[in-house]
Formats: sequence, structure tokens, C-alpha cells
Amino acid sequence: MIQSFLPSPSPAFVWMESQADWILIWLMAFFPIIILKIVLLRKKGVSRAKDSMFFTEAIGLPLTFIQPVAFAKALLWKDWFGAAVTLWWGPGFLAVVLLIIWSRFSGETLNWRPYRVVISWLCKLLYVVYIVLCLSWGLPKLVFAFSAWIASDQIEKSFASLDTDRARRSFHDFWLIRVLYPAFLFLPLFIPLNPLMKGYGVTLFVFWATGIFYVWRKRQFMVVPTNPSLLRNMMYFESKQR
Repeated sequence: MIQSFLPSPSPAFVWMESQADWILIWLMAFFPIIILKIVLLRKKGVSRAKDSMFFTEAIGLPLTFIQPVAFAKALLWKDWFGAAVTLWWGPGFLAVVLLIIWSRFSGETLNWRPYRVVISWLCKLLYVVYIVLCLSWGLPKLVFAFSAWIASDQIEKSFASLDTDRARRSFHDFWLIRVLYPAFLFLPLFIPLNPLMKGYGVTLFVFWATGIFYVWRKRQFMVVPTNPSLLRNMMYFESKQR
């Protein structure tokens, strides 16, 4: 039914799906690094480490940088629909990176607070658009990759920083669609993917759920982060960031 209202598959999205295998390999390779970090922190007696920009960004590096490339390819192929959909996470992402670099070198402080609601909801709604398009066009690897990225990031946040992140935010903005993040980890069980991905998806879910429970047991589930360097926290930013 939905497919009848959608255009034919975007070549840019089909291309992103074709890149999903190596993206998933990257994510799988990062998983033991996350576990090693958690083990080392425990051995050092650190229960709550400072948020790491490296882990926050590096885990999803392929998925973030593939967006501007997909946008460029969409323009090259005259795939106007694909260009429109990838505009926010393509050129928009690069614009944010450039602003952050400019801020670091100029010493100017970026105040995201006036735009935090618009930015937050654009990201939320665009995620839904991506998922609907990918599932309707038969591009499930990309959907699984997004969930694997989000789950990997959450596992690191839970065990290393005692931060439930998206789970906590669901009680503030009521964006219950976040339940799809862990749910799509089971996609490999229903689609033709490498058997290794089936175990990977289930493993991520177990660690994700255990991490959320771990933070809850530590009575830190609803503790709001204060680090303004992570844009995911922008809904909590003060009017004047320090």
C-alpha cells in the first residue's frame, strides 16, 4: 500500500545499500574495542568516564560520511528525490562539521539552543523517512546498520558513562519510535544476511538491554548529561553554554 505512494527506488539509496556490507564490518570490528574500553575502565576502578567524542563519532563514521557522498551521487544521477532526502544528513552534516571546526579555531562558542528543537525533530522525522523508504524499497541492510550503530553507541554510553541517552530522552520527548532501534537488530533473522550478522544483532541487543538495566540499577537512568560538546545533548543545553 505504501509503495504505491512512493517513487521508484532512489539510485542514491540503492548505492548506500550496496555499501552496507563494509559498514557492518566496521561496526562489528568496533564492538570488541568498545568491550575492551569497558573492561579497562573497570580494572582502573572508573565507574563513570567522561563522554568520549572519539567513541561517539568513530562508531558511526562510515554511516555519517556516506550521506554527503550519496547526496553528491544523487545530484550526478539527477536523482532529485534522493538528493532531497539526503540533504539534511549530507550537506547539513558537513555544514555542522565546518561550523564546529570554525568554532574551535576562532574561539567562538556555538549556541545551538535556539535551534535545538528544530534540529532534534528534523533528525527524528528524517530517521522515520529513511526507514520507511528503505523497507519499502527492499533495502534492509541499511536499516540494520543504523540500529547496529545506535546500539553500539548506547552500549558504550551505558557501561562507560552511566548514560542511558536515547532511552532517557524517550521519557522527555515521548518519541516512542526509538523502540525500533533495538527491534531492528533482529532483522538479520528474517532477511538473507550473512549468518554472522544474526549472531551480531542478537549480541548487540543483549548488551544493549543489559546496559540499560545496569544504569537503572545504579540509579542513574534519569540523570541528565551536562556535556555541551556532544550535540546529542542539545535538548538539555543551557541558554548560555559554558
